Amino acid sequence: MYTTVPVPCSAVVCGDSIAAGVLFDEKSRRYTKDENGFVHTLQMEWNGSILNLGKFGNTIGRALPRLQRHLDKETPDLVFIELGGNDSDFNWKAIAAAPHAEHTPATPVEEFERLLGAAVEDLHAREIIPVLCTLPPVDVERYFKHICGDDTWMMEPLLEWLGNVTHIYWWHERYNAAILRVARQTNAYWVDVRGAFLAYPDFPRFICADGIHPNHEGQALIARALEWELRIRRPDLLKTPDLVH
Repeated sequence: MYTTVPVPCSAVVCGDSIAAGVLFDEKSRRYTKDENGFVHTLQMEWNGSILNLGKFGNTIGRALPRLQRHLDKETPDLVFIELGGNDSDFNWKAIAAAPHAEHTPATPVEEFERLLGAAVEDLHAREIIPVLCTLPPVDVERYFKHICGDDTWMMEPLLEWLGNVTHIYWWHERYNAAILRVARQTNAYWVDVRGAFLAYPDFPRFICADGIHPNHEGQALIARALEWELRIRRPDLLKTPDLVH
């Protein structure tokens, strides 16, 4: 569909805290920002401009309206979509307080897939290139400890509801699978961010102590995955379109 792109070209990143470069500092137990996150690193190789709309806490329901408002004013050549982590998350305190009640994630996976598919089709209709990013894996042991924090009373009821902490990984994987289905069904480019992490048996070393946010090295890993995919599919979008790196 896309054979030529104006050079230099513009891109938008529609994402959550990962796109925003948010890190979790274990010592202070506070969130900070990596100014050299994957978007910044990609910008160094990008032949044009990149607008980062990534925001802490973004779900697909929050992020897409902001993207649409931008697209009503500007028409970038490409849009990266990095979403799903917050959509798959639950209200863990509510679950711990009532482990026998019914609980749903921030965005049910079917709704997430529907919204993502509609967004990609809209980008196609606008002749904007969509690029979907799969989800970095979760370090479930550290994430579970982070969820509970100092509230150790939460551990028992959460385990009762989960059955096993690995259930978190399984649930998160469903959203990753939804991203891949949308990419196949809409013929959209996609970047295997998850595979870049899982290529390492000790992949948790690329994840912060909260178990979910990539650390500085993890952000660099995402940047390399994006750059590699672009060098294969669209080298014309980069300043140095070779595969030397």
